[in-house]
Amino acid sequence: MTDPRDPNGPSRADENIDVGQPIEELAQLREEPSDQFPVHVLDGINRRMLTAQTMETSWVGITRVLMEYIQMLMSALGVRESDDKEERADG
Repeated sequence: MTDPRDPNGPSRADENIDVGQPIEELAQLREEPSDQFPVHVLDGINRRMLTAQTMETSWVGITRVLMEYIQMLMSALGVRESDDKEERADG
C-alpha cells in the first residue's frame, strides 16, 4: 500500500475513483448545527488562548522577578559585571 503523501505515489488519474451513490439513510440523519455553534467554538478557542497567554505572562513575570532578585543579591555582595569583563580582558 502506498502512502498518499508520497510524491511518487499514485498518479492523478487514480484520484478520480468512483465512490458510488451517497447512502440515503445517512443523509436523513444529518442535523443542521444551531446558530450558536460558531459562538461556542470561538468561545472555546478564546478560552484556550487566554489560558495560554496567562501562563506565558506568568512565567515571564516570574523569570523577571527572579532575575531582579539575583541582580539585587549580586549588587549587595559587591559583584559587578564590568569587573568580570576587565579581569577577562587582562587575564
